[in-house]
Amino acid sequence: MGLCRGVGNAARRIPLRALRESPGGRAASSASAPATKLRVRNEEDSEVAAAAYVHLPFCNKKCFYCDFPVVALGETTPDDARDAHFEGYVGLLLDEIAAQPRARPEVPLRSVFFGGGTPSLIPPALLARVVDALDAKFGIAPDAEVSMEADPGTFDRQKLSAFARLGVNRFSVGVQSFDETLLAACGRSHNLADVYRAIEDMHHVGPASWSLDLMFGLPHQTPEVWESTLAEAIAADPPHVSCYDLQIEAGTPFDRWYEVGRAPLPAEDAGASLFRLASSLLTGAGYYHYEISNYAREGHECRHNYAYWHNRPFYGFGLGATSHIAGHRVQRPKRMAKYRQWSPLGAAFGRRPS
Repeated sequence: MGLCRGVGNAARRIPLRALRESPGGRAASSASAPATKLRVRNEEDSEVAAAAYVHLPFCNKKCFYCDFPVVALGETTPDDARDAHFEGYVGLLLDEIAAQPRARPEVPLRSVFFGGGTPSLIPPALLARVVDALDAKFGIAPDAEVSMEADPGTFDRQKLSAFARLGVNRFSVGVQSFDETLLAACGRSHNLADVYRAIEDMHHVGPASWSLDLMFGLPHQTPEVWESTLAEAIAADPPHVSCYDLQIEAGTPFDRWYEVGRAPLPAEDAGASLFRLASSLLTGAGYYHYEISNYAREGHECRHNYAYWHNRPFYGFGLGATSHIAGHRVQRPKRMAKYRQWSPLGAAFGRRPS
């Protein structure tokens, strides 16, 4: 969670052979580190947290590959019922944020990442309460990167502009594919028309930065279909592109339906070829391959992820979120009933869920 991603930990390890042969090989020397040289740190690192991940778990429906802690509302749930879910959960978040002890010395947040789930489902007025709570508790630096995951079909220009007025200056748009059949096969709630509208809205509103997130290694995805998706992504001209390789997670529908390495999923060598194709086309289009799954125009790298890659402390809030404070990693419960019981006392004392 909290990576610049459409699927985060649903990203399979790319064979090292593919990394060495990648046109963007300078960024592909490690499956878990960016291209820049990392300063080695340990769990006793005393640096103060200046990053926060906030989990907003609501989705219209759960995708077939997803094993994240999410709350699928259903696409026909009435607005008043949705609002009740949103308001109740935001109340829990506010309690947890208020109970979190501040690190010393006090420094403002330099990055905030709203991940999910589908954070763009949240009404802007409720997101404002979370932003205000973070600012009141920790302070948010004037030049902070504030990112939000946003799925096509869950926002329009008015809503996008409202998020931007709250300080959200980077959006991660979970397109996943420009192939209608693949979108349906993955259980995505959006279609291609939603994708094109989302891209138009991004260009119209013009946030400081935004990412277009894609997946490869999908069932029945051919090299030709993947190349076409990459070409569409490049034509959309986002400042950042993420390409995540599907991983089959235990307990998901894909886990029941498919076997890794067997058709209709690609074999390992075929998956490596898809990775190399992405690296070749995107670097050829002027994107810097700065991390295994991420490509950016100059100055548009996801700053929030550096807290993870450099093993720096960070706050985590919400269902299933992990924090790393004072050398301790604490993961919140992944089920809503247990999270309600845990928050805010667990946050106040840094307790691990029982």
